[in-house]
Amino acid sequence: MNHVKINGTKWAQLAKVMEDRNDHQIKNRFFGLMCEFMSSPIKEIKRRKNYLKPELLEEAIVYIKSRISHK
Repeated sequence: MNHVKINGTKWAQLAKVMEDRNDHQIKNRFFGLMCEFMSSPIKEIKRRKNYLKPELLEEAIVYIKSRISHK
């Protein structure tokens, strides 16, 4: 999420940093988390393109961190 907030959707660039994942896996994980966070289907999220707004990404980061800490 932080990478997308700073660099946009450069999945291949992020895959170089996360050597155990390829760009498709990273993209799918990102959109899966965004679908859960926004309670919207992926097609709707991609159509609106609001997932790139920094404030929305920041909210998503907080949401995901809270989910992880409760497990």
